[in-house]
Amino acid sequence: MSVCQIRIEKSGYESKVILEDIRMDCVSGKITALLGPNGSGKSTLFKSLMKNEAWGQGSCLLDDEDLLLLSPKKRARKIALLAQENVILPGYRALDILLSGFYPHLDLFMPVSDAMKKKAEHLAEELGIKGLLDMDFTHLSAGQKQMVLLGRTLLQDAEIILMDEFDNTLDFEHKHEMMRYFSNVVAKQEKIGIMISHDASFVLANCECIYLMYQGKLSAKIEPLKEEREAIENKLRRVYPHMRLIEAEKQYYPIYEI
Repeated sequence: MSVCQIRIEKSGYESKVILEDIRMDCVSGKITALLGPNGSGKSTLFKSLMKNEAWGQGSCLLDDEDLLLLSPKKRARKIALLAQENVILPGYRALDILLSGFYPHLDLFMPVSDAMKKKAEHLAEELGIKGLLDMDFTHLSAGQKQMVLLGRTLLQDAEIILMDEFDNTLDFEHKHEMMRYFSNVVAKQEKIGIMISHDASFVLANCECIYLMYQGKLSAKIEPLKEEREAIENKLRRVYPHMRLIEAEKQYYPIYEI
């Protein structure tokens, strides 16, 4: 079992500070969720870990190695991000996007090997997107695009996988199918999975550890399998004051209390 220790003293954009005093421990084989309202700093934290747009003062320790001190390419071998927004220009096939997951492992100008192509095709078949590989990526539906991007993220074979609101544009079936596959990969391959979501019901049902974020700070830590309904509800109400939890068949379901 590996533990990723995230310690961010401050983080933000240019001179503006968004995050302060973030302390998270994320365990391999399990999915950790970041839950909180818009503007609470969840995506900023991911950008700080990737050193993309946002700056950050702190560390991200994995096996005593600070990933924030690595070069971008070496860090990409350790951390993979499925971003909330991905700008892909027309003309690239879904297969091209999928294969780009191997780039952090290739030297400059080194082509993708036949073995890598076979691995990508096998993964595409598992994800149900093999028939889309020759299509222009921009012509795919939102759900199809997310499955291709998930495949690219997984082919990066990083120890830490960050998922930034992957369910934002997905229908019910695609949302749960992606979560099922993500959960299986994290559990079977002992990855460290961290996801951002606005859906309290979704993360309570799928994540063993939830960090609540509010106004750039961590408000509480929730472990749904270890805590009683009342304790979880009290923590959630620090951020969502009108939320109430009901319990049915050993699952918790948030409702808006009018």
